Amino acid sequence: QWRARLRFFFMQSLAGMRIAELFDILVDFPDSTPALDDLHACLHHTHQHADIVQGLGEALEKRLLKPGAETHQILEVYIGMIRALRRLDPSGLTLDAVSERVRAYLKLRPDTVKQIVTTLTDPDSSDLLEPVGGGAAAEVVQEAAADGDMAPDPDESRGDEAAMLK
Repeated sequence: QWRARLRFFFMQSLAGMRIAELFDILVDFPDSTPALDDLHACLHHTHQHADIVQGLGEALEKRLLKPGAETHQILEVYIGMIRALRRLDPSGLTLDAVSERVRAYLKLRPDTVKQIVTTLTDPDSSDLLEPVGGGAAAEVVQEAAADGDMAPDPDESRGDEAAMLK
């Protein structure tokens, strides 16, 4: 009885520590795979998924989803986040809950589609495009294409510079 409680307490403490540093773990993925595996094992026992959604959402708002962050950096972190969260929670529920904030923020940025296309066509970014569980970059592109808010302005698609300066 006391061993089970001690084990649960240990798992809960370790999960809390890993959740607090989850943003850094996601940025460092795949080098941070052992830390992610620790958290995965802890979540199996403690079921702290809601804490992950809340903590990571706050960290994203505070550290990434800011006007000073460049769109290509946000996309790189987002692609890494997709890969890491798929490893952490194969069901995809955590990813769906957390990624909504990133998707909503990217919709507001005028250069998101341009950066996605650049990422897809730039041979130097091929490491971002390696398929992991269906291809994280492909998922970003599919979400962008399916979302009407991310379609280019009709004036921009014509290449009319005078209309774009309006």
